[in-house]
Amino acid sequence: MKRIVVASFLLSAAGAFAAGDYVGAVPLVVGNVRATVDSGTHLLRVTYDLTNENDEPAYVTLDVQTNGVSIGWDKVRTLSGDVTKLSDPQPVACGTGKSLVWNAPADWSGNLGSGVTVNVKAHYTNAIARIPGVYMKIDVSGGADAASYPVSYVFAGPDLTDATKPYAKDFIWLRCIGPGSFLMGAPTGETGRRANEVLHGVTMTKPFYIGVFEVTEYQYKQVMGALPSGLTAPWGDEKPVTQCSYNILRGTTYSWPASSEVDASTFIGRLRAKTGLAFDLPTEAQWEYSCRAGVQAALHNGKDAATGNDEASSWWMRYIAYFKGNRVGSGPAAVGTKAPNNWLLYDMIGNVYELVLDWYAADVSAYKVDPTGPATGTSRILRSGAYDADYNWERSAFRLDWKPASTHQALGFRLGMSLD
Repeated sequence: MKRIVVASFLLSAAGAFAAGDYVGAVPLVVGNVRATVDSGTHLLRVTYDLTNENDEPAYVTLDVQTNGVSIGWDKVRTLSGDVTKLSDPQPVACGTGKSLVWNAPADWSGNLGSGVTVNVKAHYTNAIARIPGVYMKIDVSGGADAASYPVSYVFAGPDLTDATKPYAKDFIWLRCIGPGSFLMGAPTGETGRRANEVLHGVTMTKPFYIGVFEVTEYQYKQVMGALPSGLTAPWGDEKPVTQCSYNILRGTTYSWPASSEVDASTFIGRLRAKTGLAFDLPTEAQWEYSCRAGVQAALHNGKDAATGNDEASSWWMRYIAYFKGNRVGSGPAAVGTKAPNNWLLYDMIGNVYELVLDWYAADVSAYKVDPTGPATGTSRILRSGAYDADYNWERSAFRLDWKPASTHQALGFRLGMSLD
């Protein structure tokens, strides 16, 4: 499989760039990269050469990071020149003296100064599904009787300004997350820390997809034809579907991780059959890695947990989480209501509890590389916290054991898909 190559540069306080090394021993090369920032306009200008063994065109993208965390693909939109634009993905022909311009002031209010890394990435066009940062859209508009659900890949994320909210209805959005390492669990001094949050290092060696939003009631009905039987009082089309047990979503015939198969009549089974793709719940490690998005603090906005459920003491949390301290009414909020994390994933903390694949164990520190948890068990796992939960459950490290057959008024899920 062809891989991605990257040329990276660290922007110093003086505005100069230092070249980084190529990543991946593949015959696709981004070389002779030079970058400057105009002192007056603050436009970022990059020149580079693009070569490969067959002069094959490639997607060329620009990723900007601050302190090692991407500012987000949606914030690098105003591009011109030899670059694959988010609004109209087109490949770039091979050649020397390629150039691109990013209008940073138009897209981002941050400062292109010390600590900012600019990555120029080249991707083969036949490997688009494996580009970190690329989004996947599942079109479920055909409803439960549709023969198939079309799947497409785009560079730009969902438009939350669209009043019709298609991201909560006819399209299920997922985002590709690249490999990396992180600390899973919580340090002993973290507010609200539980004994089952043992801090340990984890390495993710493979990219994977995870839902941008929690699956909504509308989307569940589009696939299944009806809501879960326990959801007698629906919350609303744009709100997360709840009363979903592990067994309801995957069935009882097969037991993960011994088998990755699911019952054909389940939500995941039907989605697999109509897309031809191996969707599932995310693993626990995939979930926490995605939730943290490069942030090791208790909350993915870099802050510690709150100290109470009232507005005054939970103000760090209220911007990113819908929970007991700021909820209005008796149920969850519409998906995407709160601010996303650094990888533009919404409601990773709060709104509804989210099921993950793994069997539960109080201490999972022995599972360190692409972990899938224990081989057997009696309970599965909930993550995220929820609209009815206290502040100390609304943390990236929070985990709770849960019986596979049990449902709950605040229990939902988001999709995942592992890539080999």
